[in-house]
Amino acid sequence: MIIVAVGYGYYPSWAWLQLGYYMFCILAFVLSLSLLLSSLVVFLRDVGQIVSIIMQMAFWLTPIMWNSVILPHKFLWIVKLNPFAYVINGFRQTIIYNTPFWLNWPTTIYFWCLTIGLFWLGNKVFNKLRPHFADVL
Repeated sequence: MIIVAVGYGYYPSWAWLQLGYYMFCILAFVLSLSLLLSSLVVFLRDVGQIVSIIMQMAFWLTPIMWNSVILPHKFLWIVKLNPFAYVINGFRQTIIYNTPFWLNWPTTIYFWCLTIGLFWLGNKVFNKLRPHFADVL
């Protein structure tokens, strides 16, 4: 990604140091989500297929291949609900616009509240179901 950005004329700046922050955001969210889903898939086998369908839809609804500024303003709130949109837009704003992440503080608060809530729920479900894993597997 960095090689492609430099190829297009976006050269590293001090703002690029926050790419590590966005990598940590991805790690925290995926850990929280996998903690919940890994405990559910043991008991509900269809969760794996449902998650793959949702991930396929989420890929196309996340502004990875397109920029969210092309959407009409009335649909922008749907994109902002997607936690991956925060990270993808953060990468884009860091590399292209050199914007620090704290300027988008409402979305940052939403992302971390969602991630921490998901981690709490996943941890609770995982610990509740852990004694039964050996019986089911």
